[in-house]
Amino acid sequence: MSFSAVPPAQGLYDPRHESDACGVALLADLQGRATHTMVQQALTALRNLEHRGAAGAEPESGDGAGMTVQVPDAFLRAVVPFELPSAGSYAVGTAFLPVDGSARAEAVALVERVAADEGLDVLGWRDVPTDPTGIGPTALGVMPAFAQLFVGGASGESGMALERRAYCLRKVAERAARDSGVELYFPSLSCRTLVYKGMLTTEQLGTFFPDLADPRFATAIALVHSRFSTNTFPSWPLAHPFRYIAHNGEINTIRGNRNWMRTRETMLASEVIPGDIARLFPICTPGASDASRCQSSTVTARSELARKACGARSRISSVVSGSRPPVAGSGLRTAMARVPAATRWNRLSRPMLPLRPLSSRCLMKPSAFWVRKLTRL
Repeated sequence: MSFSAVPPAQGLYDPRHESDACGVALLADLQGRATHTMVQQALTALRNLEHRGAAGAEPESGDGAGMTVQVPDAFLRAVVPFELPSAGSYAVGTAFLPVDGSARAEAVALVERVAADEGLDVLGWRDVPTDPTGIGPTALGVMPAFAQLFVGGASGESGMALERRAYCLRKVAERAARDSGVELYFPSLSCRTLVYKGMLTTEQLGTFFPDLADPRFATAIALVHSRFSTNTFPSWPLAHPFRYIAHNGEINTIRGNRNWMRTRETMLASEVIPGDIARLFPICTPGASDASRCQSSTVTARSELARKACGARSRISSVVSGSRPPVAGSGLRTAMARVPAATRWNRLSRPMLPLRPLSSRCLMKPSAFWVRKLTRL
């Protein structure tokens, strides 16, 4: 793994057995008002999660800490030397790059080449200021360089259309980097959220990234994370994996879930992700954390599940209204046939399992469990 001192499998040690148990906190303004106060409060919440984090033999090298925020549009416009499109029409993400100049140039060229292939224009790069004062030698020894990538849709995409292209860019670029031996990692790449993270303690995050102390940096939501890992090997990419979901413990069935996802890759298809979806494989990034691999499969299945769920809703409505009778042997319809007609709507008005995409079972096996459920309707 890049930017990591986790050793390969040897003797009785196998990195596949490493696992996490972390602390999380979420803050949000109910009126959706973006303020710098939200960032300050999130950093306070993170410091209060110190007991949920860990460090190695040296207390200055933490297992990891990070924060997910909304894209701070006004702040970014003030600090980049190039013009940005309107909010929601560009994606931004902090890249972990090699410290060596030539290796960094190779990684940047790889990203820009993949961006062009994915129908994205590179608007520019921004070096992220950092202050490593007080960081332990273990963390410093594998610390990457940090730069923010800004991309826009070549055809003017915005919103979810741009979000999907940015997802493809991140997945394909990281895969190409692994295949070619180039060090590259994106904590996030999105037109909606931005992640600041590192192999830091809860106290260090706010000072390591001066951006978080800038009064112009504002957000209406903040998700913070303090990592507690069962290993003490330094790894910057594992510090804070949250892009779409938050998870603060171990997924005990993670190996089986990875195998289910890999098995289902041959069945994956999407009407909204452009191009050959096989270029995104493996969906579960090798060497990533439990939560990162879980959310990777969830995000990939999300669009297809939503499309199927819409079809399921229309079929459910037809059965309830009596315009379409339940068919015996079809799971949900068979169960509905046993429900008295006078009570069907009351029971069906509650959220049904296929329409709850963030339930625990969905997060465990989105490809195996939910696709089966939805396709049986």
